[in-house]
Amino acid sequence: DGNLKIGDTNTSTVSFLKAWSELLDLEVTQNQGKFEVSFHRNGDKFDYYWCVGSKIHKSTDGNGDITNDQLRHLEGMRYLYFILKKRLEEHKES
Repeated sequence: DGNLKIGDTNTSTVSFLKAWSELLDLEVTQNQGKFEVSFHRNGDKFDYYWCVGSKIHKSTDGNGDITNDQLRHLEGMRYLYFILKKRLEEHKES
């Protein structure tokens, strides 16, 4: 029907990354639009890991609407980038 489900509501619009996080939008732009997202279920919440080049950001979602989640830059966690990248590559191969 053209509607998207966001949390408990329906919408027919798509939000831009910049509206949620100008920092993440800038990093994605500087990385030629390339980024990867991975998640881990943590009880009734989802931890999302946004990988842009060698930079990683994390947000935790509990209601299905990531636009109201706080995005944190994970400074000094470069090893996590490689772990997530490896998992994504393994997933693509299977």
